[in-house]
Amino acid sequence: MVANAKNGYFQEVPKLGNQYDEDPYFRSILRRLLPTQVLEEITPDLRALGQSAVEEIAKLGDQVEDPANHPRLKQYDAWCQRVDEIQVTPAWKQLHAIAAKEGLIAIAYERKYGEHSRIYQFAKHYLYAPSSAMYDCPLSMTGKSVTII
Repeated sequence: MVANAKNGYFQEVPKLGNQYDEDPYFRSILRRLLPTQVLEEITPDLRALGQSAVEEIAKLGDQVEDPANHPRLKQYDAWCQRVDEIQVTPAWKQLHAIAAKEGLIAIAYERKYGEHSRIYQFAKHYLYAPSSAMYDCPLSMTGKSVTII
């Protein structure tokens, strides 16, 4: 409980729950857009990612968003040679690893579910993105560049 000493108002601290299970509108959209068999196959994966968004991804996202952990540009090495290296935190690299493990780019191109593969990919991005400190942004750019090449 959070207390406001001035007027005695008490409010529960919001608690993030499974991002798949707690969004009935999202699930209804998927039911409308996907064949039943596809939805039944991908639901366990979406549910697991929804839980990971709460338990792991959001914590990593919080670490990345800490101003002390923002990416830094290292322009020169110890010998004043130009290196132009972007240094990121281990949490940023872990978000990358999770995105790769989840197939956030690959799903649409592997085409396991044919024309529905892109919807599956978007569903996973929808669950991953809000908790990931915008790591989804470079993923989206990567996904688009694949279609251009």
